[in-house]
Amino acid sequence: MADARRSDAPFGARLLAFALTTSALLSLATAWLQRRVLAALDAPGTDWSERDKLFASLETLGRGEVACELLLAGLLLLGALRFGRGLGDALTRNLSLGAGILLALDALRVVAFNLDLAWGGGHPERMQLWMISGLLVRLGGLGLLTAAVARGDTHLARRPWWALAAAGLLLCYPLALWLGRAEGVARGGNLIDWLPVILAAATLVIAAAAVRLAGRIDTGPIAGAWVRAAAGLERYRDATALRVLILVCAAVFVMMARFSGFSPLVTLGGLCLLGLLGPVIGLFQIAGLVRAADAPVARVRLGLALPLLGLGVAAECAALIPIASFAWSGGRDTDGLRHLDPAGLGLDTQALGLVATLLLLLAFRGLARARAVASAAARCTTMLVVMLALVALVLAAWWLLPELRLDRDVAMLMVFGTGLGLLVAAIWLVVVYLRMLKELADAMALAPARAAPLTAGAP
Repeated sequence: MADARRSDAPFGARLLAFALTTSALLSLATAWLQRRVLAALDAPGTDWSERDKLFASLETLGRGEVACELLLAGLLLLGALRFGRGLGDALTRNLSLGAGILLALDALRVVAFNLDLAWGGGHPERMQLWMISGLLVRLGGLGLLTAAVARGDTHLARRPWWALAAAGLLLCYPLALWLGRAEGVARGGNLIDWLPVILAAATLVIAAAAVRLAGRIDTGPIAGAWVRAAAGLERYRDATALRVLILVCAAVFVMMARFSGFSPLVTLGGLCLLGLLGPVIGLFQIAGLVRAADAPVARVRLGLALPLLGLGVAAECAALIPIASFAWSGGRDTDGLRHLDPAGLGLDTQALGLVATLLLLLAFRGLARARAVASAAARCTTMLVVMLALVALVLAAWWLLPELRLDRDVAMLMVFGTGLGLLVAAIWLVVVYLRMLKELADAMALAPARAAPLTAGAP
C-alpha cells in the first residue's frame, strides 16, 4: 500500500506539469494573436477581410482557452492531491493541495470572467476586480506549488536552485504590471505586453522542476514501474479505441443527416452531443500516457507529445462551443458559427495531431526496444514511414493538381481516388496502432527479465 501511494507522487507531478504547460502555451498563443490583432488595427493598409479573420481567430482561440481551462481545473486538483499524498509529508501535502485549489479556482475565474463579459456587459469596476483576483489567485497557487516541489527536492537531498528563478519571475509579474500601468497604455514596448511571457516562463520553470522531481522519486522495484506503465498504456489504448468509435458514429450520423434531410439544428445538435465526448475521452488518453511515463525510458518524447495533445483538446473545445451555443439557442445564435473557420481550425488540429502521433510512435518504439519486442518496434517504424509518405503524397497533390490544368472529371476522379486511398490507409493505421499498443502493454506487464538494466531516474 505504501509503494502504491508512493507511486502516486510521480503521476501527480507529471499531471500537474502537463496542465500547467498546456495552460501556459494557450496563454502565449492568445497573447501572440492579440498582438497581431493590434498590429493589424494600427496598420492603415490592412485589408478588412484580414482583420475580420484575425478577430474570428482570436474569438475562437479565446473560447477554446476558456473551455480547456475548465477541463484543466480537474486535472490540477487531481494532480495536486496525488502528488501531495504520494510524498507522505504533511506540509508538502498541504502546500500541494492549497496550490491545486487556487489554480483550479483561477481556471474557474477565467470562465466566470468571460461569462460576465458576455452577459454582464463588462463593467470597468468588475473587470478590474476580476483582474486583481486573478493576479492574487494565480500567483498564490504557483507560489504554493513552487514551495511544494522545492520541499520535495529537499527531501531527496537536492538543492532547489530553480525555485529562485521561479520566485524571481513571480515577483517580476506584479512589478511589471505596476510599472507598465505607470507608463500608460501606449502600444508596443510597454511592460504590460511582457506579462504573459513572464507568467508563462515561471509556469514552465515550475513544470520542468515537477517533471524532474517525478523522475527522481524512488517508487520501488523497476518491475512495478513497468507494470504501472503497462496499465496506463492499456487505459490509453481503450480510450483511443473509444475515440475512434465516436468518430465513426459521427461520420455515420453525418451521412444519415445528409441523405435523410435533417435540419441544420438537428444535424449540429447531434454532432455536438457526439463531439462533447471527444475532449473528455482526450483527458483519459492523456491520463493514461502520464501513467505510462512511469516506464524508465522514452519519457522525453512522451513529455513533448502531451502538451500537443492538450492543445488539440483546446482546439476541439474551440470548435464545439459555437456549435453548442447554436444548438442551445434553438438555432438563433449564429454569430459563433459565422466566425468559425472550420478549414483553418481543422488543418491546425490535424497538424498538431500528426506531430503528436509521430512523437508517440517514437516513444513507443523506444519502449518496445527496451522490452525487446521486435514486432512492436517494427510496427512503429512501419507506421512512421507510412505516415510520412502520406503527408508527402497529400502535399504533392495539393501543390501539383492546380498546376496540371486537368479536365474537371479527371481532376475529380484523382481527388476521389486519393481520398479513398487515404481512408484505406487510415483504417489500416488504426488497426495496426491498436494491435501494437496491445502487444506492447502485454510485454511491459511481464517481469522485465529481457529488458536491459535500467534505473528509475533514467530519462
